[in-house]
Amino acid sequence: MSPTNFLRRCYSTVLLCLMLVFSLHAGAREKSATGADKLLIGVPNNFYAELRSGEPLGIVLETLDALLSDMGFERQYVSMSNSEMKAALKKGSIDIATSQLVSQSDEKSFHSLPMVREYNVLLVSKQDEFSIETLADLRGLRLGGREGFRYPLIEADEKITIERNRKDGENIRKLFLGELDAAIVGSVSDSYEFRSEGVFNDVRLIEPAVGFVDIGVRFSRQSFEQSEIDRFNQALESFIGGAAWERILEKNGSSDLVREWPVIAADAK
Repeated sequence: MSPTNFLRRCYSTVLLCLMLVFSLHAGAREKSATGADKLLIGVPNNFYAELRSGEPLGIVLETLDALLSDMGFERQYVSMSNSEMKAALKKGSIDIATSQLVSQSDEKSFHSLPMVREYNVLLVSKQDEFSIETLADLRGLRLGGREGFRYPLIEADEKITIERNRKDGENIRKLFLGELDAAIVGSVSDSYEFRSEGVFNDVRLIEPAVGFVDIGVRFSRQSFEQSEIDRFNQALESFIGGAAWERILEKNGSSDLVREWPVIAADAK
C-alpha cells in the first residue's frame, strides 16, 4: 500500500469515527456555556407536568427536574401540546417528553420507569348500591370515558362498551342525570380535581380499579444512550419513596392519592 493510500484510509477511518461520535447526540441536546449538557424538554401543562412562570410543577416534572439536576444536566423547558411534543420527540427536536405513557420503548425513544401509576377507577353516585368483582360485572353497564384516553384492561373485553366524551364534566353530568351507571376516572389527577371542586359530596370511588396506566417520561434516542437511561432509572428507583419524593407529593396535594389499588380480575369469562 502506498503512503498516500494509507493516509487516505487513516483519514477516512478518523472521519467515520467522528461522525459516529457526533451522531450519538444529534438531537436537541447541546453544551451550555458552563460546559454541561443542556436538554430541551417538552411540557404539556397538565396535572403531572406544568410550567408556571417558568417554574416546573407537577409530580412528573418536579421529579424529572430533581433527578436531571443531580445528574449534572441543565434543563430548558418548553410548553407544547401533547401531540406537538410527541412529534417533536420523534423528530429529535426535543430531548425529553414529559407526562407520557411508559409501557415500552420504540424505535424513536426510550422510556423511564413509571413515576406514577394512574389507576382507572369507577365513579358512581353515592345513592347507588354499586359493587364489582370481575370484568364480567361491567358488561351491559353504561360506562363513561374520555376521548383519547386509554383503558387497556376494559378495552380488551369486546363485551364492554365505553361512551366517550370530551371532558370528565360531561360524564359527571350524565352520571347525575342517570344517563350513565359509572364514569371511568383517574385515581390521582381526576381525584385531585374532583376533591378541590367538591364533586365528592355527591359521588364516590369504588374498588377494585378497572385497570391502570403508567406515567413517566420518554427520551429521544437521538440524544441519549441506553446507559444513561439505565442510570436515570436507577436514580428514579432510589428517589421514589424518599423524603424529596414525599415533599413533591405533598406539594401537589397527592400524598394520599398516589397509592396502590386492587385491580379487577382480568380473566373473567
